[in-house]
Amino acid sequence: MLVHLSKRGDLTLQYHFDDSLATHVIDSINNEEHWWYAAHYSGGWRENIAFRVDTHPYKDNSYIEFFRESSEHLEGIYATFRDEVDRLRTNGGKIIIPEFTIQSPDEQWSFNDVEVTPHNVRQDVLLPGVVTALDALLSMLEQDKLSQLKLTWYQSIRTADPVDSYWVENIDISQEATGGCGFVYETGAKIFSGFRGSHIHIPSDVRVTVSPEYAYWFWICL
Repeated sequence: MLVHLSKRGDLTLQYHFDDSLATHVIDSINNEEHWWYAAHYSGGWRENIAFRVDTHPYKDNSYIEFFRESSEHLEGIYATFRDEVDRLRTNGGKIIIPEFTIQSPDEQWSFNDVEVTPHNVRQDVLLPGVVTALDALLSMLEQDKLSQLKLTWYQSIRTADPVDSYWVENIDISQEATGGCGFVYETGAKIFSGFRGSHIHIPSDVRVTVSPEYAYWFWICL
């Protein structure tokens, strides 16, 4: 969006790709530095985000805000990106999630060092070989760490329109999602766990991952 606005002449944008972070970094907007962003989809709310700006998928009726942020906070986010790139390099280019937890209404499963491979579920919007948060569950299913996974495609959910993604309705014959109850997830750096930046409402089938420190799927009722 920023590149589009820059090309249209609405603002002046300087940015570059940083290999050590595996993301594009905004150097300046209108000659001012230290920018970060907030975003949410239709039916959502403004979220704290510790997620690469160039991998946040846009949808119709999205809200996007860019704002000045302290250099200390930005460096904290960038440090977790470096950790991911280092982890990926250490593992020989394989995405291996050190800690993976699934909490159903009845029990909890914990896994270590889960290797994740691409399954190309969303080739309509992502290039082949891109790894998503959903791929972690699909990989565990292939590795017989899980026995069952049910996905349902939603075009909209209540006031959220469009949704246009797969949602996880059931994991390992646990209670199936119904009404306001179902599985949600977070993944990324543990320092930003919860609503500090890792728990953001990007559907798992389009949430691109580099090499997250943890993944957590859990059951909630709203």
